[in-house]
Amino acid sequence: TDNNIIKELKDKINNNPDNIEYYRKLADYYVGNNDYTNAAVMYNEVLKRNDKDFQSLINLGSICFYKKMYLEAIDCYKKSAQIEKNNYATYYNLANVYAEIDNFENAFKYYQIALEINPDKAEVYSALGYLFYDAGSYQKAIEYYDKAIVLEPNNSENYISIAKIKQKLNNLSDALMYYKKAYQINTQDEKAILCLANVYAELRDYEKAQKLYRRVLSVNPQYYSAWVCRAIAASDDNKNQTLYMIIYKLFINSKSYFTLDLYSLLNLHRLKCHQFRNLKYNKILREFLM
Repeated sequence: TDNNIIKELKDKINNNPDNIEYYRKLADYYVGNNDYTNAAVMYNEVLKRNDKDFQSLINLGSICFYKKMYLEAIDCYKKSAQIEKNNYATYYNLANVYAEIDNFENAFKYYQIALEINPDKAEVYSALGYLFYDAGSYQKAIEYYDKAIVLEPNNSENYISIAKIKQKLNNLSDALMYYKKAYQINTQDEKAILCLANVYAELRDYEKAQKLYRRVLSVNPQYYSAWVCRAIAASDDNKNQTLYMIIYKLFINSKSYFTLDLYSLLNLHRLKCHQFRNLKYNKILREFLM
């Protein structure tokens, strides 16, 4: 059992307090069980005994990043870079931390170093794409996403990312093309289906939009965003009965679905109680608005 394994490793540590291998094994075991607090304690014990233990620094940096301790994560990764100067993971992880804290200059710098070490990593190009997207440099973002696609042509996320940029720039025909490519790669990809449906809705092709909304909800009936988007499309298309049906389904599935998003939707289209001719819907709306 877990307790027996932990006890066994702790006993070995007590009997051999200077053997860092047991600390590392216990730390790794804690990580495998998502106990990052105790894992961090053990990695620190390793580093007390050997401050140049590369893997412990990398693992501790990842834990700090996960726990949003960004300065500590940067410190761990920079120390690991001094030990192994040509390790791809060190610079990629360091860049990710800087990107998370919106330090564009350092994020870009360390992504570039990671690429110098390994130029065939699609994940770096994807990360650079997002970095430039977040900075508002959309054309540059597309260039990096395109490079990621060359290396990983079957990764739907990069097509979706380009499509979102095209959609943001109101280039709906290109957005549609990229969303379709993502959907062709994985017909079960909820995000791709939903995004594709939203573009059809923007193009006022409500029939195709609703077909795709139904498709994504057949994959995941609990996909809240799909229900809300479908409701908005139904309202825009003046399909009030469809809209009422969606609201009803959301209600009977779980009241927790009724967030501010749906409240805003109801208020936006001024759906007052008198519009619900069926008493069933009157009751739903009253309970929701209470």
